[in-house]
Amino acid sequence: MGINVPDTKKPLVKQVMAYPLDENATINGKNEPTLLRLIPLKTGGFKTEKLNAYGTIGIGVNTSDRQNGGNNQNGVYQIKTSFNGTPNFEICFDTYAFSETRYLNQMIDYEFFKEKKSRISKLFIPPGSPLSLYGNSINDGKLSLYEPGSNSSYHIEIKDYQNNTSKIVVDIINDQPPTELLAPDNDGLEYVSHSTTFNSKMGEI
Repeated sequence: MGINVPDTKKPLVKQVMAYPLDENATINGKNEPTLLRLIPLKTGGFKTEKLNAYGTIGIGVNTSDRQNGGNNQNGVYQIKTSFNGTPNFEICFDTYAFSETRYLNQMIDYEFFKEKKSRISKLFIPPGSPLSLYGNSINDGKLSLYEPGSNSSYHIEIKDYQNNTSKIVVDIINDQPPTELLAPDNDGLEYVSHSTTFNSKMGEI
């Protein structure tokens, strides 16, 4: 007969990462993954520092679960997200086919895991992923931020098997496009007149 271990603890929230998902996307002005500082709330949830972003981005979270009186860290049951009030991603870790095992590394930031030994689950679906863990999603959970100056709100809800829930709010300011998109680099272009060719890089006629 199994022993029921009390579990009233909410899932642990350790890290939140923001990812630029194309070459023109930026996170706080840079085209590189960025950890966001977590701020505990009096309500028991979290918010992150404000995020300035442009383009197509994704979010990831490092989370685990603990039962009362135990130090072992277990996996959570479910993660759902919403973007501006609309559900846009869901993943449920209850069951998956054995044949899917080799694809499980797709759902985490594997490069970060190899370097830091910290497991961040991507809250967006990698291209071509066959995993059945994913539920309903909009745009594969990716966020499209192309209206500079507007504000967006992204919510993460994490549940364990006893329905204990942790919530995270990420407030996003839609940033300006990168400067190279606003002003293309004309360095090295040739300008042709009726009688001469001027090379702007060499400064010669």
